[in-house]
Amino acid sequence: MQNKLFLIGIGILGVVAIAGFFITKNLILTKTPQLQTRESSVDIGNTGGESAESLPETMRTVEVSGKEYSFSPNTITLNKGEKTRITFKNEGTSPHNFVVYELGIQTEVIPQGQSISVEVTPDKAGEYPFVCNVGGHQALGMEGKVIVK
Repeated sequence: MQNKLFLIGIGILGVVAIAGFFITKNLILTKTPQLQTRESSVDIGNTGGESAESLPETMRTVEVSGKEYSFSPNTITLNKGEKTRITFKNEGTSPHNFVVYELGIQTEVIPQGQSISVEVTPDKAGEYPFVCNVGGHQALGMEGKVIVK
């Protein structure tokens, strides 16, 4: 009698484990975020890298890379009222993002080797910190400064 109950218990555990696997797999597949750019009503200045083929003549580009635990460059100069595309590339081994809270800029968190772009037009001059806000990365030194002139 005990062997029969034991085998029934093992069978139930097996069914629950298999069901859990398929439910988890479907949740992961349906909940995987799609990388999107976030546009803002803020604009940023030029640090080079314009591509006449993909951008209007008035669009400037700024490229920023991030890795454990720094940005390059760590200071960006932008022009007030000038529309700019910022491309953030993750050159690190862990996920990172690019955030300038005061200018309303926040990229999605992206994995190693990927890039993401945002278009902004700063409407106020000043100095604004940018950070990676992934768990503790800012405290480890992953921060920089945007200067809007």
